[in-house]
Amino acid sequence: MDGLFQIFSTENFMPHGHCYLWFPHILWLHIVSDTLIAAAYFAIPLALFRLARQRPDFGLNRSIYLFVSFIVLCGLTHVMEIYTIWEPVYFQQGLLKVLTAFVSVATAVAVWPLLPKLLATPSTAQLETANAELASAYAALKTSEDRLELAVNAGGVGLWDWDIETGEVWYSDLWLDHLGYKPGEVENHYATWEAHLLAEDKARAIAEINAHLETGAAYSSQFRMRTKSGGYVWVEAFGVANLDANGRAYRMAGTLIDITEKKQRELEDEKNRLFLQSVLENVQDGIVACNEKGELTLFNFAARQFHGIGLRDIHPTEWSFAKDLFESDGETALSIHRVPLHRAMRGEIVESQEMVIAPDNLAARRFVVKAKPLINTKGLQIGAVAAMHEITVEREREEALKRSNVELEQFARVTSHDLQEPLRKLITFSEFLKEDLGDDLNERVRSDIDAISASAERMKQLVSDLLELSRLKGNEGPPESVSPRACIDDVMERLSEESLKGAQFSYEDLPDIRGDRTLLTQVYQNLIVNALKFIPANRRPEIAFTARMEGRVVVLGVKDNGIGIDPAQRDYVFQPLSRLHGRDDYEGTGIGLAICKKAVERMGGRIWIDGDGNEGTHFQFELKAG
Repeated sequence: MDGLFQIFSTENFMPHGHCYLWFPHILWLHIVSDTLIAAAYFAIPLALFRLARQRPDFGLNRSIYLFVSFIVLCGLTHVMEIYTIWEPVYFQQGLLKVLTAFVSVATAVAVWPLLPKLLATPSTAQLETANAELASAYAALKTSEDRLELAVNAGGVGLWDWDIETGEVWYSDLWLDHLGYKPGEVENHYATWEAHLLAEDKARAIAEINAHLETGAAYSSQFRMRTKSGGYVWVEAFGVANLDANGRAYRMAGTLIDITEKKQRELEDEKNRLFLQSVLENVQDGIVACNEKGELTLFNFAARQFHGIGLRDIHPTEWSFAKDLFESDGETALSIHRVPLHRAMRGEIVESQEMVIAPDNLAARRFVVKAKPLINTKGLQIGAVAAMHEITVEREREEALKRSNVELEQFARVTSHDLQEPLRKLITFSEFLKEDLGDDLNERVRSDIDAISASAERMKQLVSDLLELSRLKGNEGPPESVSPRACIDDVMERLSEESLKGAQFSYEDLPDIRGDRTLLTQVYQNLIVNALKFIPANRRPEIAFTARMEGRVVVLGVKDNGIGIDPAQRDYVFQPLSRLHGRDDYEGTGIGLAICKKAVERMGGRIWIDGDGNEGTHFQFELKAG
């Protein structure tokens, strides 16, 4: 115990101030210096301790506390230096230095492992550069987010994000806007979606989303939702679920768009489709259509009846009904390549094709068929359609009419011969009677005999004209290209100089027509003869041959400067045996214009009178252009 007391005893030592000879200037120099150094040493640990407490993320707490201990001990050594100036506690000072040395060595050892971390710490310039790059990246990300938001809003796309475990759902502003809500007006929960489903669609909509969660099948659903105002809108939802490691869905996100207008158009299109289908099912013509693959898409009620198959469905690939088709002769089977629908599928336009449908269980029926390819708005062929119009009755009537016309023509020929024979005898014996009586024939009897002869001549001409009207026909072949000027020239060659009466003729540009040359010549002959006949005796005939184009039709005409025709009588003059003037004024039988009307109509045209009738007559007739 005495030894330990002796170690800490200061009796054998003198204060450190004696070394400074107690000179005040030296003494205070050391005191002030050690005081400032100690104060600095004690201030630094406070800063380090604060750093360790506020930034534990640096991961340097243990090292900082070691540094704090080292600096505090260094500060205490300087305090001890001041204290030893007056008290010679050198052993205690030595112990403090030993402790400081131990902590200093430990701190020095701990510094080296910290160097890599300290060296890796970015400089201020590096931090500024990194901050600038981060700001640029953030700006780019913000721009992308803005673009995405614009695109989503422009496309009318609402977004939703569903936490399946909690039932919470984030609804975007546009999702809410589709239903007329603003943010905060509805609860962000799955139940909100269910509550707004139309009752009629609810079970199906929920089943579809559950099917996606269970099977992972693509989720796309259309349903109706109630709006804030109480109405309903059609929406279409898309989504995809996220799965955990066990394959269980824990989150699902997707989009929602308003398709009300689209759905209304679809419903309207469906309504129109059903209406069109109803119309097609009720028309009397048979309608058949196919798609671009040749599969039948339409076979209406009339078409099914024509083939005797009732209401049974036609398989899309079934063309077997073609076995019931025959050429117009009713005997030659119609080959598949001659079927109008097949021709239209090959790109042909079938204007008019006659064929016969003769099912085994029905009588043969005759049809005229039109067919054409179906072209979409892009100019691509998407199928073909054919329309069948029954002409069985018309053809039977035509055949009966042809037989009747043949019989009538034979009757007219025989009748005209039988009628003209006594007329010729009347004329001949009237002349013989005048010769036999000679000078004994008084003037009254001669006048009576001349009247009998003139009447017989008129009767003979009338029979001849009626025969010509009944037998009027042109070539039996198809229409040909005919030059009106050539027909007029034929007429001019037949007329004598005397009958032309010095007439003056003018011609417009006369385009060719599709018709019959014989019939057109007869038309011009009767119109020219009438123009030369119905003209005052003191007037020189002026006849103009007119023409104009109206689309694919040529309007031809014969215009004269004669006496004209009362507008009230214009339809009457085309009737057979119609006369507006007495025979003493103008000769003729009243058959000529009836022949013109019949000839023009046989060529598929019509004839009429133009003008007010005060300045001659302008006959016009239209025919197809050549």
